[in-house]
Amino acid sequence: MSQDLEGNERMSTTPGRHCGNKASRVVITILIIVVSAGVGIWTGLMLGGLRELKTISALRSDPIDLLNLTDRATASDTEFLLMGDSRVARWDPVPELDSIPFGLVGSAGMTAVQMELATRVIAPRLAGKTVIVQIGINDLKAIGYMDRDPDEIISETKRSLTAIHRTLKKNEVRVFVSTIVPPGPVGLSRRPIWDDRIRDAVVSVNEALVSGHLMAVEDVLDFGRLLGSPRKTDSVFSADALHLNRSGYEVLDACLIERLLKPTG
Repeated sequence: MSQDLEGNERMSTTPGRHCGNKASRVVITILIIVVSAGVGIWTGLMLGGLRELKTISALRSDPIDLLNLTDRATASDTEFLLMGDSRVARWDPVPELDSIPFGLVGSAGMTAVQMELATRVIAPRLAGKTVIVQIGINDLKAIGYMDRDPDEIISETKRSLTAIHRTLKKNEVRVFVSTIVPPGPVGLSRRPIWDDRIRDAVVSVNEALVSGHLMAVEDVLDFGRLLGSPRKTDSVFSADALHLNRSGYEVLDACLIERLLKPTG
């Protein structure tokens, strides 16, 4: 009789133990997922912060990265140049015209304001060349973390683009200023310093460019909706929020080659 009771007790407690073990495994799994996600986000933020710190340190020693830009402009013996920020520095594949590859005069973190100053120095070295300028996103992304009026930043960016164009023109450079490539999808590491007003700012500057308010329309290279919408580059063309992948650059290559081959006048 006592053996039957003990057996019944074991049978009645076994399901409870199984449920308890299962619940413990679920809790442990959830904790592992949460911790892993937290570590991933923290690592992304730290790496992003480290990159920004390196960029800031470099700019303090050479605020307009003049040595780098001058070296690149001087070293390139091609008559076609792309000039701008990291989007230019990372341009791949490099476009070619008549089997002549473009030179890349780009600097990570470069703003249009900085490029305006640098252009005053390097423009004489570019006389007789064809230069495509792609810059401005680093000015506008500051809307996400700087305590400044977005309209002020937008106006400053427009003014700088106009000045870059004017300086190159005065030095007998055939120049095209491209519309600013819109940001792509924003990852977790950039969300703390992101503001969707950045997309509005890109649209504002680009509309001013293509309408002829900043320079002659024939000197504007309009990438339009090639990579998505006026506000956002599609993920299929994006390496991250601010940079393109190879597919994106291939689309832009075809556009700018077509524009350069277009008869003038």
